Amino acid sequence: MVNRLVSTLAIASAATSIAFVAPAPAQASTAKAAAVAEAQRGYIRTKIYKTRCPSTCRIKVRITNISGKNLFSMNARVTLYVNGHKMGRCSSWVGSLRAHRARNASCTVHTAKLARYWDRWEAGELSQWRPYAAVSVYYKYYR
Repeated sequence: MVNRLVSTLAIASAATSIAFVAPAPAQASTAKAAAVAEAQRGYIRTKIYKTRCPSTCRIKVRITNISGKNLFSMNARVTLYVNGHKMGRCSSWVGSLRAHRARNASCTVHTAKLARYWDRWEAGELSQWRPYAAVSVYYKYYR
């Protein structure tokens, strides 16, 4: 009974303290997100190596840490486009990356849409085959 009373009192006090907190303006939160994205953009460089993409496309990414910070908990997400159409997405766990070092990551895109496009390309229905890969790398850093 005492535990219930204490928990009810704690919930009530937390609810009243939350009610008096003013929400942050939307502009401040978007400005902060833009600043974080700008800071993260300067820490790494990526280079994409594609192999031939019949119905399965293996994409290799070389990630280079150009900063003096050690990066950890790094993930790479690759989106494959062919002739401007999104074919699929894959992700890969990279791990940690020490300052001024490089690491390779790779993942495979295998979708029905990619297989259909390849069949159309072999049949001569498509006039060109231009694969393009976009990579996003997410990480945390420490000094």
